[in-house]
Parts: sequence; C-alpha cells; structure tokens
Amino acid sequence: MIRSVITEILLYVLLILAQIGLGTLALLLKKRIEYYETQISFDKKHNLQHMVQILVKAAETIFKNGNGEAKREYVMRFLTQNLGLDEDTARAFLEEAVYQLKRYSEEWQNIVGEDSKSTTHHL
Repeated sequence: MIRSVITEILLYVLLILAQIGLGTLALLLKKRIEYYETQISFDKKHNLQHMVQILVKAAETIFKNGNGEAKREYVMRFLTQNLGLDEDTARAFLEEAVYQLKRYSEEWQNIVGEDSKSTTHHL
C-alpha cells in the first residue's frame, strides 16, 4: 500500500517536471522566434533605408538644385506606389534619409575644410 502511494507520488512529480520542462521549452522557442522576427524586420528596415537614400540621390540628380517639392513627390510616389508604404511611413523614411545625407555632406565639408587648412599651413 505504501509502495503504491509512493509510486503514485513519484508519477505525479514526474508529470509536473515534464510539464515544467515542456513549458520552458515552449518559452525558449517563443523567444527564439521573436528574436528571428526582430532580425528580419531589422534587415528589411535597413534595406528600405538604403533604398530611400538611393531614391533621394536619384531625385537630386534628376531634378538638380532647387525644386525640392518635385524631388519629394518623386520619392514619395515611388515609396507609396511601388513599395506600398503608407504616406506617414514613407515621409518618415524620406525625412530620415534627407537628414542623413545632409549630415554626411556637412561632415564631408568639415573634413575637406580641415584638409585644405592643414595643406595651406604646410606650404
């Protein structure tokens, strides 16, 4: 009798441990899936940012200096019609790309300016 009670208790303990193990495994799998989904969306976002920068540069080439509205419309039309982005998302990516390109341009001007000053001093 005591033996059967002990056996029954051990079976329940094993059942509880198995459920805990399965629950832990399910949680780990869920976290791994979330991680991969985050990586995929990160890669997609990075690729989209790069594409928008290319579009902004293309608009600069096509429309030359000035005519900012035509450049903006060109990029926005491409993002909304060809890539299916909504207006707000497209505008956010466009503004971010323009900001980055301006920042890089300013940094380049600072580098070029410093190089010309140092070259002048050495002559």
